[in-house]
Amino acid sequence: VRVGELAKLEGEGLLGELWRVSIELGFACREDVPVLPTSFAFDEFGLRAPRDLIAFCTTVLGVDSRTAKYGISRYARDLVSKNRLKLSSRFVADGIWVVRSSCGQ
Repeated sequence: VRVGELAKLEGEGLLGELWRVSIELGFACREDVPVLPTSFAFDEFGLRAPRDLIAFCTTVLGVDSRTAKYGISRYARDLVSKNRLKLSSRFVADGIWVVRSSCGQ
């Protein structure tokens, strides 16, 4: 959920986007797909505090607070950890790693 972009909209544009996001959130919740609220900031002035992102998702978008907190904390942390592993020179693809022998062979 790109909270920062929603905050910039007004009038019918905002209503249409909220409608679209609410439908997508409904699909995500039914399919048990994690929701990751983000400010989608392009600079430091566009950043939002995690509690603000959670508040927006719960009050405006109707996401329950537990789901929003999970998206901000655990799911985001897990994504970063997974992406850092992919930067390893041993990583080839999901589930495929280069294994080197310690014997020099």
